[in-house]
Amino acid sequence: MKYTIIPNEQLEKINGGVLPWLIPVGVYLGRQAFEHSDQITKGFKKGWNGGK
Repeated sequence: MKYTIIPNEQLEKINGGVLPWLIPVGVYLGRQAFEHSDQITKGFKKGWNGGK
């Protein structure tokens, strides 16, 4: 495997990446989980009791 050394000046110019996409998705999933927490709790309890 060959590695290239990148100077700090070029590293500072890099922008974007995965994080800008992960934050909105995480917020959306968190909001949905909060809105449906009653259903999640009922499903967990039903599964814990063997489906009864």
